[in-house]
Amino acid sequence: MKLKSIMSTVYSTKAIYESRNASPFLTLLIGLIIGILHFTPHTLAFIELPTYIRHIEQSWQLTSANQENFTTYFPANCVINNLNLTCNEMLRVTVNEGTEILINIDDENLENGLILKVDHFIFVNNGARETFTYNVFEGINFSYLQNSPVGYEIFMNRLAVALRNVLVVSFVLGSYFTGIVSYFAFIITISILSMLLKFGHTSFLKFKEVLSILVFSSVMPAVLVIVIGFATPAFTTLIFNFGTPVIAWFVYKMYVIPGLQNSTNDIKEKDFKGVV
Repeated sequence: MKLKSIMSTVYSTKAIYESRNASPFLTLLIGLIIGILHFTPHTLAFIELPTYIRHIEQSWQLTSANQENFTTYFPANCVINNLNLTCNEMLRVTVNEGTEILINIDDENLENGLILKVDHFIFVNNGARETFTYNVFEGINFSYLQNSPVGYEIFMNRLAVALRNVLVVSFVLGSYFTGIVSYFAFIITISILSMLLKFGHTSFLKFKEVLSILVFSSVMPAVLVIVIGFATPAFTTLIFNFGTPVIAWFVYKMYVIPGLQNSTNDIKEKDFKGVV
């Protein structure tokens, strides 16, 4: 199958029908590409800082009151300069049940919160720990944060930057893996259900042909998802999951059924000649 024929499946139902003869390798390759493309608008959210801020707030179960008072949990006389925390106090502050901020002390049993040490800090989420240097917090003065109306936003943005630098690759790969697995589960399920259409026909498409038609039917919705999804990512799942079977249905009506009827007529003609 030539590249031109593959590109034609973006706008041509006839090209989609002809793709039924594509090799299993090509069908798998196109499926992998589409599995990545249709999930791209969702995946790009993992590059944006608000995603990580929400991750922190949900992990620590920060209420509105917690957010308003968050900067008061830190001693006002502490500053971060030259990648080091200057703070003479040793504190353990409870943000809420299960979330704490520890300054110059440690606790291996801490479930959620922050541990601020002299030359590094530790982000704790459900017992899992990530250690960071203070480069994202360089120049932070906690007294300034407490007196600033956007102190919480400043602190969270910098913490989110640190998390993004470490987690973005695993989050993006995990998102794309989910997209690929969910796509193939979706396509295979519809292909199995589509095989039920063979009842009432003396001949029908092979499962591999049905699978190929559905994979190439999802090329157009995947392109639409990329074009529209950046503006309205919420609609991408609806566009893709609704568009793919609809296009495949048009292919079935326009090309598969006429092809099956011609095949049936050929069989009857051969049987008639055999009788004569």
